[in-house]
Amino acid sequence: MSESIFYNGENLTLVKSVDVSDFLKKISVSSNKSSSISIKEFEKGRETLWLLEEEGMVLAICRPPPREPTEIHNPAHKEMAETFGEVIEVLGKKEFENIFEIFSCNDRLEEAFSLIREDYIEKAGEIEEPIDLGCLYYLGRESDGKIYLYDNQGEILVYAYDHEIGDTSLLAVEGQPADTFYHSSSFKTVVEVLKNCINQE
Repeated sequence: MSESIFYNGENLTLVKSVDVSDFLKKISVSSNKSSSISIKEFEKGRETLWLLEEEGMVLAICRPPPREPTEIHNPAHKEMAETFGEVIEVLGKKEFENIFEIFSCNDRLEEAFSLIREDYIEKAGEIEEPIDLGCLYYLGRESDGKIYLYDNQGEILVYAYDHEIGDTSLLAVEGQPADTFYHSSSFKTVVEVLKNCINQE
């Protein structure tokens, strides 16, 4: 396709359109949506990025997906990463303002797990039921260092090294040391994050 448009000073080329209703059905999410998301490509510095747009509204900026199928565990995460790539910015939604690298193309990102492992071992000491990091998968992170993970059921856990008492969106996981694992009141499951990410409302 050769259509070029301008967005925020960047020259964009239309790559493809993805029917959102079909996409959501694939990951077992019911939807009344019949519109599609346009994917437009642009260069920023030396990086190629995708802009996701629906009915003229910009939803997110992503790194394009890998050419080869991923080995991502969760079907919703896998479908999102392989269709739209890794989300580096969601536009116009307060709950996403600090989150980047959502739907990472590597759900076992060792860089994130090595940071958590060292900190958690030190804080956990001899607690009765430590969380097995081998049963968790990487979803993304916030600019302040919080790391979003999920378990085999797709339920979100947040690892917060330095949890602020004023942050009421996080609830401590019972039996875990302070400044380690929390539940998020904003995002409970991978599917919920995905729906909020690509939904205009």
